[in-house]
Amino acid sequence: MTLSSNYKMELRKYQTPILSNALIVSCSHKANYAFYKYPFDIDTLFISDLRSTYFTYLAGTLARKISDIVALQGYNRICFVGCSKGGYGSILLSSLVGEIASAIRCSFLSFAPQTRIFPQNNNLSFPSYRKLIELANRDRKIYDCLILYGDLSKYLAKKEAHGRIIWSENNRKDNNEIQRILSYAGPGVIKMAMPFSFHVTALPFYIDYSDESTLSRALEKLMPNKRDEDVSENLDNISKIKKEIESCKYLPTLKDLIYLNFQERH
Repeated sequence: MTLSSNYKMELRKYQTPILSNALIVSCSHKANYAFYKYPFDIDTLFISDLRSTYFTYLAGTLARKISDIVALQGYNRICFVGCSKGGYGSILLSSLVGEIASAIRCSFLSFAPQTRIFPQNNNLSFPSYRKLIELANRDRKIYDCLILYGDLSKYLAKKEAHGRIIWSENNRKDNNEIQRILSYAGPGVIKMAMPFSFHVTALPFYIDYSDESTLSRALEKLMPNKRDEDVSENLDNISKIKKEIESCKYLPTLKDLIYLNFQERH
């Protein structure tokens, strides 16, 4: 199994990016690219893990591929962004690329990540996770990669670890995942607990949630039995979700958070 048969990627370059020599790596939680329509205004490498291995399969090879792209294009700072399993990938790849290219400033912006996927984590009941465990039991290469990369604790504990983890503290499963890493996450890891109960924590950061019709349309696309079974968890009460989001007096945009990551010294 080659890298190209497990991952797809696309580099989007801007003629006049708002930050030069900077790259966003969008780690998708689904087969299609995540944040593909979002106006980052910064060069962006979109990556999708086609087999939903939480970016663990051939992760070292993938990190070297990203490092090669960074060297070829002349970037000197990277922000890895992702939600859920993409959030897992953003933390993992930020660390691995940082090991390969130590001169590059790597950071992550991780929304509602799982923090351990191997050994089997009984806190996780997502359909994609159950399928991954079943697949690993049949595929030795995937199993071996899970052994290597299936626990984020050693990556978050590094003094070089830098980034933000944002999660819904009223979502029991998500909160359990973050509580696991609170005691050993390094000083460069900023933890932001949001007063939400839904798994798709990133939603109000990348849409105009003050526009009720925009918020309603975004939530309806994520409802159960739609495109993504994982993110649709806890989205059965739209009015409750609206109230939770509206309870926040101010939320920075996704672009604001990424810009903060790039500007911070580490």
